[in-house]
Amino acid sequence: AEEAETRTEETEMTSGADNEEEMVSGFDQFFMAEGQEYELDLDGDGKTESISYKDTSITDDENGDYQAKAEIYRNGELLFQLESNVYTYYWNFSYVTMKDGKTCLLAASISDNDWTAELLLLSQEDEDSLTIVGDLAELSRKNDETSSNFLSGWARFSYVIPSEKENTFAVVWCETLHATGIVQTELTYELAEDGISLKEPPYRIWRMGQDGEINETEQEWTAISALDVKKEPGSEETAYTVQPEETVTLLETTCQDGKIWILCENSSKEQGWLEDPEEYLYDESTGCSGCFKEAFFAG
Repeated sequence: AEEAETRTEETEMTSGADNEEEMVSGFDQFFMAEGQEYELDLDGDGKTESISYKDTSITDDENGDYQAKAEIYRNGELLFQLESNVYTYYWNFSYVTMKDGKTCLLAASISDNDWTAELLLLSQEDEDSLTIVGDLAELSRKNDETSSNFLSGWARFSYVIPSEKENTFAVVWCETLHATGIVQTELTYELAEDGISLKEPPYRIWRMGQDGEINETEQEWTAISALDVKKEPGSEETAYTVQPEETVTLLETTCQDGKIWILCENSSKEQGWLEDPEEYLYDESTGCSGCFKEAFFAG
């Protein structure tokens, strides 16, 4: 392999950070750059080895032939070759270290409009290679075969967060809700002997600032019209009504009978659940989309 720079893990970040700034500081903390070496313990024996990757993707503009491919190296020797099974351009790699010290790799294959086609968890289960434990995109996102999954088919991988709990880690996804437009949501996964599983909701959500950073003072949402907030997801009983121009804080989301519900808190600290509309909303009189003035949708 080509000579590469070496990077070691000098900082730690855990899921459920006490303040938003601590969490955002790790946006690209665990992202791997091509050709750079990272001192990681893939087999969990307490000793690190130099891990790097090389992009070998097929890019044939003339014939429209594209396939994400990569080679992963350990101490300069080829360890694993990865190929996408769908139409993709390249792989992005991140790493996540479990509480016991073992590190796994996350491989995101990128398609049109930066869409994450696959998000594969790679684990070293034997000395000679890596194992694809599962596809977190398939596990988390809706598609024709998994309409009950939590995330929409639009959702894209943002970054990974280690956890202080055994064999768990969190992935922050960029998601679109009909009420809010684009938000960030944090889903937690557990790695076990029989594979990878998604922990049950609720999942925290927040809005990113224009600079890609979380600003705690900009997490209020202004209602465009009156909103009926229920006491519980799926309940018919109203907790309170959000009036037009009133601001609320959106805390987390859950799923009830295939529908997404958003936990809202008003200025009086009353909490309740708002059902995410099943369809895209647009108000011609105001030119606003969604349920809130701050809602932003991709073009």
